[in-house]
Amino acid sequence: MISSPGDQQHHTGGSGWDGAPDDDFTKANLNTQFYDSLKVRAVLNWAAGKNHDGSPNAAGTPAIFGMNFQTVSTAQKLNTSHFVGDQGLSGLGGYTNGGTLPGPVVSGALDFVDASMTQMVQAIDPNNTVVVLTAKHGQSPLDRALLRLIDDGEVTGALNAAWTQLTGSSRPLVAFSICDDAMLLWLTDRSRKATDFAEEFLWSYQPLHAGGSNPDGSLHDYGGSVFHSGCGLSMPAARPPT
Repeated sequence: MISSPGDQQHHTGGSGWDGAPDDDFTKANLNTQFYDSLKVRAVLNWAAGKNHDGSPNAAGTPAIFGMNFQTVSTAQKLNTSHFVGDQGLSGLGGYTNGGTLPGPVVSGALDFVDASMTQMVQAIDPNNTVVVLTAKHGQSPLDRALLRLIDDGEVTGALNAAWTQLTGSSRPLVAFSICDDAMLLWLTDRSRKATDFAEEFLWSYQPLHAGGSNPDGSLHDYGGSVFHSGCGLSMPAARPPT
């Protein structure tokens, strides 16, 4: 949201903060909605000329302020989850009817975002504020039969074990990772040898545990038949670390 005048405020980040079981809001869609509602409240406070926590702000409404929603993301990629009005039963994440209809979890997530956006639009001054709503990518194939759920911990563990076997080092190769549709790795060894090894390993590794979702939400075992990276495509040109 772009307003005038003022400073800049933005709420972003993944949804693994305190407040949910094991500090992860992504494992249940209702928890993600709760997480997003905290950011919505911050936007409403900014629109009212306050700080994100509702405390007074002499500078008034920021010039640029906004947030990101995680709710639709987890609704798409969770196999099953609770949703508003589910009467205690979990529903299918992702899409149904051959990808033409959102399942109950995605439908509930879209309703939540619609209601949140309504609150924001009602809170701003339309005479001096422009609302920009955009998206970057989806988190699930429309056809549930194409969904593959991979244990990223298994993949990074296998990479560390292979590196130890090659070098004899007891220090794990992977220092930190962020795993979603893509995997971002920070390596403890920044040499070209280590980078090339990790790249070649990941392009050829087949996870032992890879699940796919059947139409009823039950999992089908695709272990040993799915490549973690590349899906059988040729390896791209190598890019040295920067």
